[in-house]
Amino acid sequence: QAGNSLHRSKISFDGKAVAGRLKNYANCFDQSTAEARQLQASANLAEVPKVAFIVGMPRSGTTLIEQVLSSHDKIFGAGELTTLPRLKNAVLGKDFPDAPDSSQRVKSIENLTSLANAYLNEALQHLPPSDDGYQYILDKMPGNFMFCGLIAMAMPHARIIHCRRNPIDTCLSCFSKYFVSGQSFSYDLTELGNYYRSYDNLMQHWKSVLTSNQFIEVQYENVVEDLEHEAKRLMEFLELPWDPALLEFHASDRSVRTASASQVRKPIYRSSVERWRPYEKELAPLFEALGITPN
Repeated sequence: QAGNSLHRSKISFDGKAVAGRLKNYANCFDQSTAEARQLQASANLAEVPKVAFIVGMPRSGTTLIEQVLSSHDKIFGAGELTTLPRLKNAVLGKDFPDAPDSSQRVKSIENLTSLANAYLNEALQHLPPSDDGYQYILDKMPGNFMFCGLIAMAMPHARIIHCRRNPIDTCLSCFSKYFVSGQSFSYDLTELGNYYRSYDNLMQHWKSVLTSNQFIEVQYENVVEDLEHEAKRLMEFLELPWDPALLEFHASDRSVRTASASQVRKPIYRSSVERWRPYEKELAPLFEALGITPN
C-alpha cells in the first residue's frame, strides 16, 4: 500500500476519462456493424497463418494460455506485440474512439483493409526464418481487449481468446505487482476496482456482438482445475488437432518476457486461487469499487 501510494503520487491517471474511452469503444461496434462486416469479408482476408489475440486484464492468466498454446507445433507465440495499438492510432487517429465521427471511421473499408494489411505484414515478421508451417501467430497483449471489435472488423478470420480470472484475485495480483510501464490504474484500490468494472462491461459487450467462431472465454480457475479439458476447448475453437505437448507447456524453452515468466516454467498449480482471502480487511476499498460483498 505504501509503495503503490508513492508511485501513484508520481503518475498521471484520469480514471473517468479512461472509463469514457472504454465505453466509446463499445459504442463504435454494435451488432449490426459486426454482422455487416462479416458479410463483406472476402477470400483475400483468409490469411495464413491466422492471428489469435489473447486478451484480458493483466494477471488474469494470459501468459499461461500463451505458453500452453505455443506448445502446439502449429502455433507461434509472438509475445506482447505493440503493433495493434500503434496502428490504431496511425490509421484511425489518436482521438479514436472519442471523436464524434469515430463510428464512421471504423465502417470505412479502406481504413479496415489498411489496418489489416499493415498489421499482418508486421506480425509475419515475427515468425522464425525456418517457418515450420505455422497456422497461427499469437499476439498476447492483454490491453488489446479494448480492440476486440476492431480486430473482428479488420480481420474477420482472426480469433480472440479472452482470459478471465476471479476479479478480486485479478485486482490483488495487479496491486501486488510493480509494472515496468503502463497499468496506471493499478496503484490505487478504488481506481483499480473502477477500471475493472469498465473493462468487464466492455467485455460483456464484445461477448454479445461477436460470434462464437471469433471469440471465446477461458476461466483461469477452470484451467488450473482441468487443463486438458480447457486446452481441448481451445483446439476446437482454433480448429487444430490435439497435441499432447500442450499439457507439458512448462517444458517449453521459448522466451517469456512478462511478469509471469517464472510461473509458466512450472506445472499447473492452484495456490493463486482465492489468494485474496488473507487480505479481506485491507481490500475493503476494492470490494466497494467492484460492488462485491466477499463471502
